Amino acid sequence: MKGMNRLSNTAMMMATTSIQEILPFFWLFITVYGSQIYKIFTLPALYYSVYVMNCLKEKEYWRIYYQQTN
Repeated sequence: MKGMNRLSNTAMMMATTSIQEILPFFWLFITVYGSQIYKIFTLPALYYSVYVMNCLKEKEYWRIYYQQTN
């Protein structure tokens, strides 16, 4: 049981050091591709907002249409 504990401790230390080693590369990636990353989030949001606006416009159109016909 003690051996396993020591093994898990070394594994945890290895995991934390690997994260600390990767972090600078992660920040480098963010700084280099940061200008492109926002497009991934904004384009779907833009499409969704346009879709919602079209739905609302269509709803309004049908409301006016029914008001005129009745």
